[in-house]
Amino acid sequence: MIKAAIERILQLAPPHVFAHDGLSYVNSVVHPLSAPDPDEIKTCTLSGLLECLAIYDSIPVPFFIHVLNHKTVMVKATELTNYGKRPNYVQANYAGNEFQYNGFMEIEKFNIGLQAFFVFDQTVEAILKVTGNIVHEASIVTNDNGISQTVTAKTGISRTGNVVAPTIVNLRPYRTFSEVAEQPLASFVLRLRQDEKTGAAAGLFEADTGLWKVQAIASIKSYLREGLVSIQEKTAAIEGCRRPEILVAG
Repeated sequence: MIKAAIERILQLAPPHVFAHDGLSYVNSVVHPLSAPDPDEIKTCTLSGLLECLAIYDSIPVPFFIHVLNHKTVMVKATELTNYGKRPNYVQANYAGNEFQYNGFMEIEKFNIGLQAFFVFDQTVEAILKVTGNIVHEASIVTNDNGISQTVTAKTGISRTGNVVAPTIVNLRPYRTFSEVAEQPLASFVLRLRQDEKTGAAAGLFEADTGLWKVQAIASIKSYLREGLVSIQEKTAAIEGCRRPEILVAG
């Protein structure tokens, strides 16, 4: 109890600043008293971010746009506060779901994901011609005409057609904001195998070492530059405001 009382007294004591070897030290933890930062506006689209920029009375100027990566874009203050902080005014975060890469999945789930998470083109169509004709291991095919039901059991993996499966495929997954001109192209290795539990399985394995992210960031920057042109006249009318710069970091 005595120890706790002494520690409490020391906590209530005012901080003491002292010098040692030419440096200043303080004997307790202190925090700067600064004005609260403005509330950050959050959006999930690039168009929403541009619309926020059009509301100039809610965003102090000057500011710049920071494309952090293919999923995050921020509008930040150009000037630092007295304590070296840089307020963040608006942040756009891509909120879309992604395909499960670099692993195998049951063939039906793979086919659904291929159509839901990729731009449908000739490559997707060619893959579906292969994976859509695969018969699952130990699958059961039923035929019910309302009177009787016919059940046929199949074992092993087979294809109902003579279709060649490509190894390297170039696809455009939905992995960045939908407003960009087109989703970045990426290379994948397509693999098929027989799984002991689920039967036929397929998987897409990334093969471009993340180069698509650079393409996505460039597309975001291009979209924002075009969008800023439409609001340039409004920003020029505001005293002390100039066209915001776009900083890319990835």
